[in-house]
Amino acid sequence: MGERESSSSSVIARAWPIWVILALLVLALVLWRQLGGEGSSASSGEDERGVADGLSGLGVDEDGFDAGRDGPAPSQVEVFGKVSDLEGKALADAQVCALISARGSAPRCTRSDVEGRYHLAGMPPGEYQVSATASEHQPSSAEVDLRATAKSELDLELLPGAVLLRGVVHDLAGGEVEGAQIRVRNDFLSGDPIDLGLAVSDAEGRFELWVRRGRVQVSAGAPGYSWRLLHTTAPGASVELYLVPESVLIGRVIDEQGAPMAGIGVQPGSGGGTLEFFVDAAGGYAQTDAKGEFRIAELAPGTYRPFVASGRHRGRAALSVKLGLGETSDPVEIVVGRGAVVQGQVVDEAGEPTCVGERLTLTRLPMSRYHAKVDAKGWVEIGGLAPGDYRPSLSCRGRTITDLDELHIDAGDVGDAGDAGGELEAQRWEVASGYPLSGVVVDAAGDPIPGVVILAERQAEPGERLGRMAARTESEPASKSGAFRFEGLVAGTYELQIGGSSGPALDESIEVELRAPGLEGVRIEAPLPGTLRGRVLDDQGTGVANITVSAYPESGEAREIHSDDAGNFELRGLGPGDCRVIAIDGRWQLEVASGEVEILAGAVAELDLEVPRGQGVIRGRVVDEAGTAIDDAFVSITRQAGPLDKGASPGRLSYADAKGRPVLSDVDGGFEIAGLPEGLYTVFARQKQGGDAAVANLRPGKRSVTLVIPAQASLAGVVALPEDAPRPEGALHFEIVAEHAESGLSYEDAWESAAGLWSLGELPPGHYALRVASAWGDAEREVELAPGQVVEDLRIELAVRVRVRGRVVDGEGAPLAGARLRPLIGGRSFDMGPGYVDWVETGADGRFEVSVAQGKNKLLVTGPSGAGLESVEPAIEVGEGDEQDVGDIALTSL
Repeated sequence: MGERESSSSSVIARAWPIWVILALLVLALVLWRQLGGEGSSASSGEDERGVADGLSGLGVDEDGFDAGRDGPAPSQVEVFGKVSDLEGKALADAQVCALISARGSAPRCTRSDVEGRYHLAGMPPGEYQVSATASEHQPSSAEVDLRATAKSELDLELLPGAVLLRGVVHDLAGGEVEGAQIRVRNDFLSGDPIDLGLAVSDAEGRFELWVRRGRVQVSAGAPGYSWRLLHTTAPGASVELYLVPESVLIGRVIDEQGAPMAGIGVQPGSGGGTLEFFVDAAGGYAQTDAKGEFRIAELAPGTYRPFVASGRHRGRAALSVKLGLGETSDPVEIVVGRGAVVQGQVVDEAGEPTCVGERLTLTRLPMSRYHAKVDAKGWVEIGGLAPGDYRPSLSCRGRTITDLDELHIDAGDVGDAGDAGGELEAQRWEVASGYPLSGVVVDAAGDPIPGVVILAERQAEPGERLGRMAARTESEPASKSGAFRFEGLVAGTYELQIGGSSGPALDESIEVELRAPGLEGVRIEAPLPGTLRGRVLDDQGTGVANITVSAYPESGEAREIHSDDAGNFELRGLGPGDCRVIAIDGRWQLEVASGEVEILAGAVAELDLEVPRGQGVIRGRVVDEAGTAIDDAFVSITRQAGPLDKGASPGRLSYADAKGRPVLSDVDGGFEIAGLPEGLYTVFARQKQGGDAAVANLRPGKRSVTLVIPAQASLAGVVALPEDAPRPEGALHFEIVAEHAESGLSYEDAWESAAGLWSLGELPPGHYALRVASAWGDAEREVELAPGQVVEDLRIELAVRVRVRGRVVDGEGAPLAGARLRPLIGGRSFDMGPGYVDWVETGADGRFEVSVAQGKNKLLVTGPSGAGLESVEPAIEVGEGDEQDVGDIALTSL
């Protein structure tokens, strides 16, 4: 490492804390599912659309309020500019595309001229993501707001060093899909820049795109199909994406008097009721027509609960809808009432707008989340809100965000503008100005490394508990001179790392102390990296494509790559020392080869990996209970780590689960899956209309397996409180988890119903344990379902929760202030459902009170931050009564 500023010192390298990574992964998954990720209930690949399109929460409400615009919107807009490399040289024949936020829209594309100039005109007003791609250059993209401005100039600089990604888009039968949209992004979780690359498939379904090296997310969609998302690496094997026919959700939106509501944005509500209102406040997947009717297309098979949450309108379908492959729903009715609108501005301590283009999220416990983008003047508008307490959170690149003040919405805040209590005062979310931290990132030769993101993790002071948003932030990509900058970090100790899934990595993090007035001149010098090249070969010496090769060096970060079509791989940016290399067949998550190699700084090491060529075959038939063949059933397979005691586990199969081309049963119900390595497998089958089957503990061989899909059962009824229990204000909000005894799988949904009505459909027959959870009470029931049985009148009465008190102490019996705890109801942590109970913190005397369900439960208890105490999960049994004392809970040292 080169010399650093005196305020910097090196520390032992370590990965980001696992809780940070898990939190980011959970957030990404939720965003992915709600915006339509692969295998979710929404249209696959919509995570690319939701992020790439730059959806904003600002819109004109009934009063004409629009914090982000001045004057009438133009009828048509245009964007123009120049595409160049980092040296300012014009890039001719670069493809430039503008993608509007409207769902289902196709990008508008053109090519740059010999001077690198482009011009896109005649487009409707909106927010656009403009992306440029060129041969041997990495994609570059930026957002431009063309709602109030008729034209905008936008220049784009492209980094060198791209690799070529090739692929083909198929339909479910294997035919080519022409004109499919392909969207490619790198891995933002590891700190890659979030630039978007766009392509369109040709007449043979093929596409090519120059992309940044590393992990990539490739999504594809076309009219009449649901979107599909695939994770791979670049370089790597050619990408194959198989699109399935779209499922369609139709319905009508009416007001509380039954009148149709026109021009209302409707969201599909992926996942049913368990993930409520996790939405952009910009509109919806579809707008209602003059009759209040809507049609949401390009959805993947799955469960939906469509809803409205925008402006002063909110409402939701009473029950979830399950859509099969290519199925159109029966009409769904959404009754819309009034919701509150929150308007506010994000500013720094000087009152200046900040965090422009970032997202502000309002979370209403237990499970509702709304988010919108901060506009150029710092304003945010989020509508469709119900009464309750909301926690604001804010993402803001380059700044450390401390917890923001919570927001409370009264019932009187929900109403028409002008009504008494019908409007909320504008909010002001103040972000600490903090101090700047800047520097330069260079390679071992001292040359700048442009385009990399610097990650900064603040270290907690002794006894300090960092807020929800204060742990980690990142810089904008470094400039062509390698300069990076954080605009406003709070004082403290930070560990700096170079982000990215394939770029240069530090042997150890850099620790800096940030104090007033800031810190400049930090020098981050990447060590001279090593490179590993090789081939993945079978026992005949033939290259094997699409094997994941992961390298774990003694120093620096682990790296992974997929072998290309000829079996070649190359891993860059490896730290020096002994390196363990593992090859994994991603179809089965099976380690198929491993090796050891020494990596030298600045040198290229070579290693070939021999993997067994799978020769096994599993074949069988898919039938119903009468033995009648089921054609076009979707068949998938997973490799087991060992024998399964409970046998098969149906109920979780998604069309996105298949790696490569999906397997469909033929007209006789037959199927065959070849190329399997030795081992145990579970085979799944799902028919288009719903219902599935699974057989476990299978070995490849000559024996044929029969998968019987039974007639599906259903449960419905009412959840009620005891007559003498206090009544909740408004509707009862509850969740039901039905655990299938034979498979151990759970089926769940959530409802908000004044009458307590609920329904669970498409259940395989068998014995079920039902667990009902709500903020007011809980219940348990067991039920046996025969094939095709319909139960419509199951009444479940809740037992009211009990206040439990106690004290948390250390190993010596001294009270612990600042310890945190929450109940695990029935052994389950209800993190976002109606059964959610928030963390509580002990007072100075170590005492606490928390609401706990009756019956056998556990408490999850953690010590004060930085205290070095082991967490415990003491079992408690709660009987009837207003309050109970569980005594002292002791935490011992780690």
